Amino acid sequence: MSVASSPRTLIKSGTQLYIPDESYGYLPATVQSDVLETSGTVSVVLSLPSDWKSTTHIPEKEREAPPLKYQEREVPLSSYLVKNETPSLDHHSYDSSDSYSSGKGGQLEYFFPLVADSLSSNGGGVDSNGQGDLTKMKFVHEASVMYAMKSRLAQMKPYARAGDIIISVNPFQWIQNLFSEDVQNYYINKFVWKFPEQVQQRMFKSQSIPWGEPHVYEISSKAYANISKPLDPSMSIANRQKPNRTTHNGKHQQYRQDQTIFLTGISASGKTVTSKIILTHLSIMELTRPIQDTSLKRSLENSNVSGVSFFAKSMSVTKIIESNPIFEAFGNAKTYGNNNSSRFGRVIKLQFDIREDSMNPDMPHTRMVGCISSTYLLEKSRVIRHSAGERGFHIFYQLLAAPPTFLMQVWKEGFKINESVEEGGGRRMAWPTDFRYLIRDSRNGILDGQDGVDAVPGISDSKNWISTRKALQIFGIMGEDLITLVRALCVVLQLGNITFGSNATGSAMSQSGEYATVTSDIELKKLSSLLGVSTSILEDALTEKMQFVRGVAMKMKLTPDDAAKACDTFAKELYGLIWNYLLEKTNIATDATQAYSPERSSQLSHISLVDMFGLENFSINGFDQFCINYASEIIQHRYVFDNFKTVTDEYVSEGLRLDGMEDLHLTDNSDLMELLSGKIGIIVALDEECMRQGGSDSMFVYKVKVVHEMSTRMVNDRYHGADIFSIRHSADTIKYTADKFMERNIDHMTQDLVNLGSQCSNPLIKEQLSRLSKSSLGVSGTRRSPKATVLSQFRSELNSFMAAVDKTKTHYICCIRPNRESKPLAFDQKETLLQLRAIGAVTATKLNKESYPQNMSTCDFLKRYGFLYFDDIKYIDRMDPSAVREGAEHILHQLLPKESINGEDFFPWRIGTTKIFFKSGVLERIEIMINEFIQDSAARLQSWIRMRKVRREFVIYRNNVVLAQALFRARVERRRYWNVITIIQRIQSNFRRYIAMNKTRRLFQHRAATKIESQWRAYSSSRVFLKQVNAAKQIQKAYRFGKNKNSLLTHMVEVVEAARRDRRRANVRKQIHRATVSNPMDVSDVIGDIESVYNNLLEEVAQLRNDKLSLTGQLHEANRTIASQERKILALQADVLVAHNNVNRLANMEQARAAEDVQRRARVHLMKREYKAALRRVEEEKVQLKQSYQKEIRGQSAEIATLRALLESEQKVRTVEEVKMRSSFEEKKELYETEILKLKKQLRDTQNAHEGYLKKLMKVLERTHKAREEEFTKQRQELAATKAAKDSEIYELRSEILKLRSKVVRTQEARHDEGEIQLLRSENEKLRKKLLGKSKLQASMTKSRGSRSIDLNELEEF
Repeated sequence: MSVASSPRTLIKSGTQLYIPDESYGYLPATVQSDVLETSGTVSVVLSLPSDWKSTTHIPEKEREAPPLKYQEREVPLSSYLVKNETPSLDHHSYDSSDSYSSGKGGQLEYFFPLVADSLSSNGGGVDSNGQGDLTKMKFVHEASVMYAMKSRLAQMKPYARAGDIIISVNPFQWIQNLFSEDVQNYYINKFVWKFPEQVQQRMFKSQSIPWGEPHVYEISSKAYANISKPLDPSMSIANRQKPNRTTHNGKHQQYRQDQTIFLTGISASGKTVTSKIILTHLSIMELTRPIQDTSLKRSLENSNVSGVSFFAKSMSVTKIIESNPIFEAFGNAKTYGNNNSSRFGRVIKLQFDIREDSMNPDMPHTRMVGCISSTYLLEKSRVIRHSAGERGFHIFYQLLAAPPTFLMQVWKEGFKINESVEEGGGRRMAWPTDFRYLIRDSRNGILDGQDGVDAVPGISDSKNWISTRKALQIFGIMGEDLITLVRALCVVLQLGNITFGSNATGSAMSQSGEYATVTSDIELKKLSSLLGVSTSILEDALTEKMQFVRGVAMKMKLTPDDAAKACDTFAKELYGLIWNYLLEKTNIATDATQAYSPERSSQLSHISLVDMFGLENFSINGFDQFCINYASEIIQHRYVFDNFKTVTDEYVSEGLRLDGMEDLHLTDNSDLMELLSGKIGIIVALDEECMRQGGSDSMFVYKVKVVHEMSTRMVNDRYHGADIFSIRHSADTIKYTADKFMERNIDHMTQDLVNLGSQCSNPLIKEQLSRLSKSSLGVSGTRRSPKATVLSQFRSELNSFMAAVDKTKTHYICCIRPNRESKPLAFDQKETLLQLRAIGAVTATKLNKESYPQNMSTCDFLKRYGFLYFDDIKYIDRMDPSAVREGAEHILHQLLPKESINGEDFFPWRIGTTKIFFKSGVLERIEIMINEFIQDSAARLQSWIRMRKVRREFVIYRNNVVLAQALFRARVERRRYWNVITIIQRIQSNFRRYIAMNKTRRLFQHRAATKIESQWRAYSSSRVFLKQVNAAKQIQKAYRFGKNKNSLLTHMVEVVEAARRDRRRANVRKQIHRATVSNPMDVSDVIGDIESVYNNLLEEVAQLRNDKLSLTGQLHEANRTIASQERKILALQADVLVAHNNVNRLANMEQARAAEDVQRRARVHLMKREYKAALRRVEEEKVQLKQSYQKEIRGQSAEIATLRALLESEQKVRTVEEVKMRSSFEEKKELYETEILKLKKQLRDTQNAHEGYLKKLMKVLERTHKAREEEFTKQRQELAATKAAKDSEIYELRSEILKLRSKVVRTQEARHDEGEIQLLRSENEKLRKKLLGKSKLQASMTKSRGSRSIDLNELEEF
């Protein structure tokens, strides 16, 4: 009996994975229970991140549904079933045999898209280093890539990298600092000038630098570097396409390869803005060159091209950038989901002039000098109709928003509208609703121009008109040329206002046998005035056509419908001719070949920016959408070929298989290209139906459905109408309405309308229609051949363009539209997932993650590195292939062992049939190792030769070294011996020093005790001395007071005597006068008397001077005595402080010696008791001192009162004496003056013989008078100075006494220790000094007569 085996566990509980969802593509969830092989479903609970609502675009049908968070679901296990092919790195299994056999016998396995880490705000789908490189993710599948892009968009990082492909998600808003000047320079320095990352980090301190982040600047920088870099012309096209794929064959012929940058993506994915960003970046690269050869720069500056220096700012570059507003105005329009959608395909072929740089040959000077623009498939049908919610081309709305003065100058009768009676009956400027082409569908009667579509949010038509007009001026379209261009646009608008009716009823419905007539006469007159032709000629051209029947030209009337179609065709063709005119103007202005010689212009290099078409899917998709999507699929086919097909084909041819190759069918659209443009494709079927008589759109659709019934790209839906078919495109399934496909494909215009151009007064229309008339394109009287159809012509243009692209190196920027509503940072997961599938993001990531971008043939490898294995490599070409492979494999195993990433071991190389493939950078590593090996071998050979050379010298040197070593060792031993002797001596000396220090310490202690006793005796003696000094001062004070009193009395006596002498002199003068009067001739006696008076005066002056000198000497002697006394006091204070310090030091020494000398403890204790007793005595003395201080203060107060009374009396006496002296002085002065005047008169009367003598006598008297006045002035100044000095001394004495009082109070409250006692002593000395100063002040006050009176209130405060 057999026992059935238990089912295997496919995935365990708690595992985080992504589950498929119809609305969101994939949702993160957590497995609730183990999933067995026999389980039918997987039970999960949704694990949405916290920022789900803010970063996710919720579909309209899901907005009313219950919230998804923590929602439980049952997912069928079959949804994770895949075919058992080569296992992917992302296949998660707990058993190596994770597969089971289905009922049909096929072996299948399961694939679970796991979440790399725990769910975070990014859904666990972005790499941990945050650099945006999808190849670094742990798990690579659709869900992880989608959530990685969603996470980066939420972080304001719209770019990601998948190998060499940049994926750009349109954020629908401008991100600050993402395109700053520093960011541009960072990528230029990194990819063009090859600056190391460390150097750039020092250069750029800005926080906005995206270190290592992917960016579109990365593509532009690589293209610029590649266009200047010389390549090997023998490389295959496949290797040229991949910049990191190299082939080593030893050839070094140089040439430069043009570059092409493709911008792919659906409409509104940001291709146009990205092309502008790249164009601006390419224009500034040469200006950022770090170092330039000055000699080359001078030569290039001298070699002007049309007068413009090589390094001068090119006007062509400015024109290239300024051409964008023109192309946007005339070629862009508002569509559903995109307010500025490009309705044409554009290829900008930038021209670069390359000059060699002698300083840096690998990177020559590369300067943008011009460009040539090519456009493809302008959507001319938008001129006459557009869908709901859309607009026509921007230029029409900008023109209507222009200033009224300009509009009146261009077309007064057309832009000035007469309102109806209902509207007011006045005149106004034209509105968009006044022109039927600017309404949704003018011919079918659907008028919705008033639904608000005319005003686009975020777009100002008036401002854009100003920008467009300035851009046109740069290209020379101004003045009359601008008016001509605008009138041509007015012709296009006015053609839409022409209506047609039947010749019988005038109705818009035509019937068989009836012909059309123009029913809008007013509009026809306006149009005729614009064109400059008569209304009859214009009406005939619009309602008739020339048809050739058997070679005979015949005029035929058109039905109203045919006339309307012809009018619309004429409007579309006119707009196309205007577009061609502008394209020609811009190319003439920007094409650099006109300024170069033919030889030089052929050497210009090119970088092409391809902004072709994006996949479009509207509610109604017509012929224009079919052409646009066909071009988009051609770009997609090229994208797959360049990035996947060539790589995988090469791996398959070499017998290699990599992860991701099995997913190539998801992005390959070869079957779709076969459906569209194959031998029996849709384009061929449409051209055949156009050729067939009686062909119709419904028959075309029927044929397509029948012929391609088995195609997987054709959708067979029985609910489709007869003119509807659907195609599964790369990014979406699109339903087309084939109505008017044949008409649009033929796009005929009658010869009558073409001939109308020769009669037109508008120069632009006349010139362009004349050119069209000369060519056979676009004009015929019958159905044209298939080669002349729009689609066939467009296909041939695209094929020619792709043939040119084959010769260039391609770069790709895949643009993604995250949502249809153009909401900033909103992420529609399902729509984004479809676009990621279309660009093959998963396949590109897997292939680049597993690919080997470098390769080398096995023979070339052995020729370069075979010396490591073979003895002779000359005959490698003749060796057996197995031996060659074995040798190469052996070398690779030795040089490049296994490496490990994420726990998986692998070799960084793979050997194919004829080639060896390497991971990126491996060949460079091998070269480095080989160079190191060669350098090491050469170093070993050189070292052996040097060894033989040096060996001889070594033998000679060795003997000398041995002898030197012996001598050195002897010297070292001798020095060691003397060091031992020195150490022993030091030990002995230190021991003796210790004994001597102990003895000295005891002596110092004895001396310290003696010093303390002497200081104490000195202190006791100083107290007695101080008391004696105080008593002596009191005695001196009393003595000096009495002495000063006696001197005052003596001086008063002298003054009295002087007064008496003055009276005697006055009497003498009187006697002389009388004698002179009585006896005028006795002149000799008078002169004798005068001389005696003069001598007496001189003696008095000398006596006064002697008295002054004696007083000054006495004052100096007193000052010296006081200074000597102060020095003695300071010396005594210093001795006391020294004694105090000695006491403290000895106390510390006693404490240290207490533990060593136990015998002296008793004596120390006794000394402590004596010290305490001394402290008590000091305290008692302090109390006594306090009492004595108080007594002294009271005595001083009494003494101050006494002094006050004395000062008052002295002041009174002094005042009286001053009054007396002043009065006497004034009297004497007046007397002297009168006497002198009298003497002068008397002397004038004397004889001439005595005239000289008398003059001398008068001069002597005048000098004497002046001397006395100066002496009196000096005495007054001295008295004033003495007064100020004494005042300051009094104030200082008062402040010192107050400080002493406060210190005495604090001393009473403080601890009674030795330090405070010493402080009191010093303060006592200071007080005694101040008292001495007071006594000196008293003496000086008594001695100084001219000093001012002392303030009595201040003395009371003392």
